[in-house]
Amino acid sequence: MFCIRIFFSSAPSAIYDANPGWKAFMELRRQALHNMQQLSADAEKAGSAGMTLDEINAEIAAARSGK
Repeated sequence: MFCIRIFFSSAPSAIYDANPGWKAFMELRRQALHNMQQLSADAEKAGSAGMTLDEINAEIAAARSGK
């Protein structure tokens, strides 16, 4: 969890501007955040954002069994 927190935390852009590798990393970070926000919005629209782990597992089991 700590690594994820570091990955998604913001840092001064001056640190990254001097290093092209960091620019690519920050773009990847931006895309990852956007994708997570989109998935969250899609789950809200579908009404599945508040599902418990047991409900999710039941959905997976039903899909695997063909029901």
